[in-house]
Amino acid sequence: MEMWNDQRFRSQIGVFHIVWMTLELTIDIAIGKFGRLTPEVAHRETNGRTFKDRVKRLNVLLRKKGGSESARQILECLVYGSMRNIIAHSFVSSLENGVVVFVYRTQRKPTDAEKHCFTIDDFDQHIALLHSASVALSRHLNITDDDQVKFISAGVVDDASSRPRDVAKLQEAVSRAMATAPATIDARKSSG
Repeated sequence: MEMWNDQRFRSQIGVFHIVWMTLELTIDIAIGKFGRLTPEVAHRETNGRTFKDRVKRLNVLLRKKGGSESARQILECLVYGSMRNIIAHSFVSSLENGVVVFVYRTQRKPTDAEKHCFTIDDFDQHIALLHSASVALSRHLNITDDDQVKFISAGVVDDASSRPRDVAKLQEAVSRAMATAPATIDARKSSG
């Protein structure tokens, strides 16, 4: 597919996921800070909960503990304006003439799919705004680098499950699959 050859698109998809990982970390840390929880307890409180539930919890804490109105507004914009589910859970159907098309199957009606189109320039702008909003939220919540290090460290366990997977096995499986796959797919054969 053409989009995987587009360096800007690949970079922005990567930036999108990094911004979202950072946002999730910020929310979990803020739940701990505003809930006056240790990083270890904050991990237990946030682990396994949906993003939606964690955002609700943070909003309640911000209201009770006097969090800034700006933080709540930024959080709301990120939740409802980020198009996170669409970007993260869509099929990307094409990147032709500078337009990327995300095809998203909704939970409301899984048999129907919605098309969401961006020019590559608009997609760049969307990702840049998400990044700026995420940084602003972190600043309004007073999340420091030290907070991030403490929170991440509190959740790390030194056991076999935390070690990197065996990349050689993956490389071998991909090589075998590519060696046996047809060089091209005839669309006429696959459509019938």
